[in-house]
Amino acid sequence: MSGEDQAEARLRELLRDPRWSLPAGPDPEQRVRRAARAQRRRLAGLAGVAAAAAVIAVAIPAGVGVLGHPAGPAAHRRPATLYIYGSDVGSGANRANVVIPVNTATGTPGKPIHVGVGGTWPGGMIVITPNGKTAYVTTASGTIIPVNTATATPGKPIHIRGRNLGNRPDFIAITPDGKTAYVSHPGLRTVTPVNTATGTPGKPINIHGLFPLWDGQIVFMPGGKTGYVTTWSGTVTPINTATNAPGKPIPVGFGPSNFTGGIVITPDGKTAYVTTGSGVTPINTATNTPGKPIHVGNSSTPAIAITP
Repeated sequence: MSGEDQAEARLRELLRDPRWSLPAGPDPEQRVRRAARAQRRRLAGLAGVAAAAAVIAVAIPAGVGVLGHPAGPAAHRRPATLYIYGSDVGSGANRANVVIPVNTATGTPGKPIHVGVGGTWPGGMIVITPNGKTAYVTTASGTIIPVNTATATPGKPIHIRGRNLGNRPDFIAITPDGKTAYVSHPGLRTVTPVNTATGTPGKPINIHGLFPLWDGQIVFMPGGKTGYVTTWSGTVTPINTATNAPGKPIPVGFGPSNFTGGIVITPDGKTAYVTTGSGVTPINTATNTPGKPIHVGNSSTPAIAITP
């Protein structure tokens, strides 16, 4: 007996069952046959949809998941590129600054990208936007230079302020959404926001406690709503990135031996850790209050990192 005959026989059996009934109308048997034909058409339609879905699945390239998202760790991706920023040839004001891309799969350095002259110290730092499309370098000549990572070409320099030791751009950090770069100027005691889409610097933000050397590091909360800036005077200043207004400085250390250095934020955003001359101080980011210092037996702790 074919599948169609089996379906019709089952419908006849239901018709004879006293617990089942068909709506009133002529010739119940004909109505059973029409119901069986309708059922077969539905099944055929479903089979067609399944077949079409199979064709679509085959047409999706390997390494691409639903709606174009990566298929996971096994997906094929381009190897990461390492960017190294430093000085090349020459001396003094004529010393060339270069960014060298390195293919991490082969360990092969690429052609140096020239990004001005003057040497990289002081004011030599490089950061990359979250989408990986642009690298930004700070220079001792008082500029920030964007580098297009796809074409390995430098863009137009973004002039911040000053050329001397006290006025140079020092640290730079980019918000998680990649829309704004914040550049610290310890000598000017300011942090300047830069629109990464237009390359336009905004109004400098005054930060009390910055000093011409070794401070002004910037980190952002995971959502990017708040940035934190370290200062030589032993404080950390929060910045509201929506308004670019500085908050009340958070005391974490005092005196020349307790100047702040590195700063990190936990992945959940609940705590910031900042190094001082006496160790590390945690900050509750919900209340911006410092916790009990963690003494690590070292009079100089300038750098810090945290696991994911």
